[in-house]
Amino acid sequence: LDRGLAREEPASESLSSLLRHLYRALGRALELNGRFDEALTTYGQMAALARERRDAALELESLTLRATVFCAPTSAFDPAQGQALSDQALVLARALGDRAAEAKILWNLLLLNTFHEHPEQAIAYGEQSLAIAREFNLREQMAYTLNDLARASGATGHSARAQQFSEEAIGLWRELGNLPMLADSLGTLSTNYYVTGQYARAVACSQEAAQISQAIANPWGEAFSGGWLAAVWNEQGELGRAFALVERCLQLAERAGWTQGVGFTTFFLAMAYGELGDPARGMEIARQGLVRFASGYQMMQPLLSAAIACLSMQNGDLAGAEAAWSRDVSPEAMSTILPLLFASPPGGELAFAKEDYPGAVIAADEFLAVMRQRGVRWSLPHTLLLKGKALMRLGRLDEARAALAEAREQAEAMGARRALWSILFALSQIEAHRGRADSAVTLRRQAQDIIAGIAASLDRADLRASFLRRGDVRAALGDAKR
Repeated sequence: LDRGLAREEPASESLSSLLRHLYRALGRALELNGRFDEALTTYGQMAALARERRDAALELESLTLRATVFCAPTSAFDPAQGQALSDQALVLARALGDRAAEAKILWNLLLLNTFHEHPEQAIAYGEQSLAIAREFNLREQMAYTLNDLARASGATGHSARAQQFSEEAIGLWRELGNLPMLADSLGTLSTNYYVTGQYARAVACSQEAAQISQAIANPWGEAFSGGWLAAVWNEQGELGRAFALVERCLQLAERAGWTQGVGFTTFFLAMAYGELGDPARGMEIARQGLVRFASGYQMMQPLLSAAIACLSMQNGDLAGAEAAWSRDVSPEAMSTILPLLFASPPGGELAFAKEDYPGAVIAADEFLAVMRQRGVRWSLPHTLLLKGKALMRLGRLDEARAALAEAREQAEAMGARRALWSILFALSQIEAHRGRADSAVTLRRQAQDIIAGIAASLDRADLRASFLRRGDVRAALGDAKR
């Protein structure tokens, strides 16, 4: 950009429009390459030029673009600056009567509130943005707003609405030929398919998004789509593939400067170590993440603290688990993002570990009610398993068997082998208690077959060994051998 020439040229609407386009294109290219500081410098130069030329439209564009960088979940995320710039831009947009700019600023506020843990406010801003975009047929803005309304709607439990928003956004991105955002919307739809237990559709969306992202060298899109593909593989019992992909996604998110992605993949990696029988290593990773996010993007802190609580419990430290849970995990966090990422209520698992079986049943029932209301299905097998095991300990075998039968039905329908072997083993224990030896043996053997398949998916010998050392795995295998 030749700022000298831009200063010398007389003011005109055509030149102002050209300058806005050029600065926007350059800044966006820098953002897609994770160079957010350089993008902000570019937008700052744009603002300085706007003041020199007394170009209000150019100034408005610079305010809006800077706000977007601060409102998005990147290494530059700064809610205070994002809010201040958005407020300033909104006043100017309305003074100029620029409805397109107003729609974009409202979208910025949708982003800000989504990633600052205020999803209801986010939806309100998004609906205002979408109404303006539809009124003036601003198709690109419609697509951006729909994409992020899908995220906010998913976080508030409106899964069907989130799916509709994503599908409409995907159609618009295909029409507009915007490949980075097509991949992003496919990733968002994959997320929704995952939490609603539609694993085949989640895989298809994730794989298309990954192919697009690889073709255009977009590490952000590749990390986003890969994270949810890994989540599906994890539930399907492909723990080796899932673990390797999560490690790769963490590297990609780091390269892209995608702060939210770094936080989520750190969480997934920590929990994966727990699933593979090494909770101590998982806690180390989660604690490193807590240090990293101590002074910025603080929505990651309750998520990683909850991971530490779960991993402490797996490591036999019930006091540490309870302390981390009560001290560091807020009720607000539990009501938004945490229910979408935990297979069963951590509080219920802690109650079970402390032999508070009535408390575990209550926690499971509360969690099930919330998940069913939200249309979240992936966690049902795990939570029903927790409920069934707690009812077994209470001697309520008929109720336990009913809960476990439903868990089995859900797991088999989704192909959720990670939960299924535990469910089958628990059912075998009930059958053995009732003297149905043949049925008990069949169920145990089915559980053992799944365990063997999961172990075979682990190429790394250390991970395979730690998985097979898990107490519940040893119990299932030991029973099957007797």
